[in-house]
Amino acid sequence: MNETTVNKDVPASRRFWDFSVALYAREGVASACMELQDRHGLDINMLLFCIWRGLNDPGSISPDAMHRLVAAAHLWQREITAPVRAVRRRLKVEAGHLDEAQPPQLYRKALEFELACEQAEQSVLVRTLGMPEEEPVSADGVVTAGGVGVIAHNIATYLTVRAIRLSRDDASLTTIFGAVSPQLGGAISAEFARLCAE
Repeated sequence: MNETTVNKDVPASRRFWDFSVALYAREGVASACMELQDRHGLDINMLLFCIWRGLNDPGSISPDAMHRLVAAAHLWQREITAPVRAVRRRLKVEAGHLDEAQPPQLYRKALEFELACEQAEQSVLVRTLGMPEEEPVSADGVVTAGGVGVIAHNIATYLTVRAIRLSRDDASLTTIFGAVSPQLGGAISAEFARLCAE
């Protein structure tokens, strides 16, 4: 992620979304995220939020705060995003039963709506943690040595709260950590492995 200047006029939820879109577009990240979502039930917005907060806040997310975040995200995912995602996936399967022009158009609209739901969930996460929209944060996407530990701690706390066990060297997480910072991705992975061993 390139060093950028934070525009304090841009709401925190928008900066989080922009960060997520940029990271998701990096090589291997989309498939790694889908693997973690489909295989382990991870909420990708929660994973991205753990990383983003680690880049922008010197303090780790506490277990109590993580419980609040997980509850808010779970409600949003269960009630809103998951049903929309199911419709989008079903459209992909049923495409052969529709007029030739309909499936791509319907699928595209369903995907756009699903992405809008994901973006709204990110706003819910920002507000749940009590971050004011105008909170000044450091440059998005620049990993500092201190951020390495915070990112690893946030993700380990999220997995603990969700009772999800990943291997310490999970290939999908390693891919994502490397995309966050090619220079410090290995350090994030090592710190995550250390935390998992505790």
